[in-house]
Amino acid sequence: MIDFSTLSFGDKVYNVRNNLNAFHRRKITTTIDGVEWYRYDVPLRTYAIEEFTYVGRYEPRIFGDVIPEDIDETKYFIRNDQLDQMEYLHERDVDDSDWFPSKEEAVQEINARIEDDKRIDRS
Repeated sequence: MIDFSTLSFGDKVYNVRNNLNAFHRRKITTTIDGVEWYRYDVPLRTYAIEEFTYVGRYEPRIFGDVIPEDIDETKYFIRNDQLDQMEYLHERDVDDSDWFPSKEEAVQEINARIEDDKRIDRS
């Protein structure tokens, strides 16, 4: 997990994206010795790493007596390096465990999730 407030502009960040393939995979069947077996052409879940560049931050400045529910929160601006697209995240969007400061940590997370998927599928 990353604390976006400590990043410098231009830092690279990595997001692990979870793709659910339940509706996009094909069932492959075969019969061996009178018993029908099947498998799928792709796993139920696949993962991808997206690379972003941290490019900006918006912080509201509050003066006086205000109602907290009406205040907009800090936004972090990132650029998707593969698509060359600007996006922004709210503070609540970066609290999850999908953001990593290095690609190596993101790869480790993907490997751990794949192992968890295998363990769940076997049970």
